[in-house]
Amino acid sequence: MTAVVASLSTVALAANHIATTAEGLCYLPAYGISFAGIALVGQAEDAQAYGRLAALLGFFLTLGTAVALFLLAPYLAALFNSDAEVVAQAALMLRIVSVSEPFFALSIILSGALRGAHDVRFPMVVGLLCMWGVRIVLASILVYRAGMGLAGVWTAMAADLILRGVLCALRWRSGKWKTICGLERAG
Repeated sequence: MTAVVASLSTVALAANHIATTAEGLCYLPAYGISFAGIALVGQAEDAQAYGRLAALLGFFLTLGTAVALFLLAPYLAALFNSDAEVVAQAALMLRIVSVSEPFFALSIILSGALRGAHDVRFPMVVGLLCMWGVRIVLASILVYRAGMGLAGVWTAMAADLILRGVLCALRWRSGKWKTICGLERAG
């Protein structure tokens, strides 16, 4: 029994490492777009248009990579490991998280755009609340109460990333950041 548990833990650990590495390929372009968005929003009178353009570009680019990640998950995982059990579990994790990747791109890009507009508190609070209030709490419930194991951790992470993206998009759309950066005067 102990050997089986140790083997399962080794499989989960290997699958988690593979999925974490492979997932980075999906959202990496969002960081580049975010850096451009920070600069454009921070220096432009038409900050809203630049932020919106950056968000749309990142969302749809990452949507494309997320679809590829979902469809090619087993092949991508097999590049890192030849063990069928590890590959299958890593592929499942990649498919779980692929659903959240476009929203993660929104979070990355719009958090940057909000920081460029001097609205730094909102992305920080959203990051903390989503990490500790959603990811950690939900992962604990899914792993220990629902018995989902590693899939529970990745499902909780996906929920966290989706919520971050939605909240950052709502903040950008609200325009409250315009008062903070001086584009609109509070009145």
